[in-house]
Amino acid sequence: MEVKLRLFDEEIREIIGEKEVILELQENSTIEDLLNFIVARYGNRLLDALRKPEVRILLNGQGIEFFEDKDIKLNDGDRVAIISLTSGG
Repeated sequence: MEVKLRLFDEEIREIIGEKEVILELQENSTIEDLLNFIVARYGNRLLDALRKPEVRILLNGQGIEFFEDKDIKLNDGDRVAIISLTSGG
């Protein structure tokens, strides 16, 4: 299944090297699976950036806690945005 990852945090965008990435995940993947997938692909520096208090995650426009809501199931076509409260756009 495909999940669109959009990046509005400057540091995370720099780590990944793109503003938007289409990820191919297994069916029935969860937020935790997504986290594991992107950290495996982009490294622990990404994990450190995701843990910063100003970083927020949106799933289809709704705020979630990346580490607390880890069991939420993803669907094909879902949109995940990583934003920063200090982002300027």
